[in-house]
Amino acid sequence: MNVKKIINLRKSLAVPAGLMGQALLLAINAEAANWYVRPNSSGNNTGSDWNDAWSFSSINWSSVAAGDTVWLAGGTYSSQLVINANGTPGNPVHIYRVRSTDTAPVASAGWNPSFDSQVVINCQTFPQLWIKGPNNDITIDGRIMSGILLQGPTAGGDNCRVADRGNVSDIFVSHVHHRADWLYPGLCHLRDCSQ
Repeated sequence: MNVKKIINLRKSLAVPAGLMGQALLLAINAEAANWYVRPNSSGNNTGSDWNDAWSFSSINWSSVAAGDTVWLAGGTYSSQLVINANGTPGNPVHIYRVRSTDTAPVASAGWNPSFDSQVVINCQTFPQLWIKGPNNDITIDGRIMSGILLQGPTAGGDNCRVADRGNVSDIFVSHVHHRADWLYPGLCHLRDCSQ
């Protein structure tokens, strides 16, 4: 076999391998699910759409897989958001405040434009936002300034707690505002976190 034929053979093999990699990536992304949360659970409480949304206390974290998105409708939540999910490197679990510009949640059954408003976590239990360990690769994003507000009780405690039951890594929190009426407002305690 001459050199020219070997080069052509390599080129013809490279294209299908590249296409196979792209198809695999699309298949992984296609499996990601959308889950829905409202201040009060509704319908069948499955999280599958806005009509059957979970509340914070009824989220079935065992259903949430790497790459999935949990959409939070605006409004006032009176219980803790306790996160017990795992993403993978490059494929985190996303927990987002919903916006009216988001295609999938707006197209989901039961969408209401009022869901595009601030998420207020106003419970009398510390912490308001708790990422239990061991959990990894989680993104929490209010998506606009103060998109998620942690309104603390009038007594001391930590509004946000990351891992006190095992190590966590690759946790990203953005656009979450901490406000409390006690001496040290806005504390977030990080425990047992890996760098």
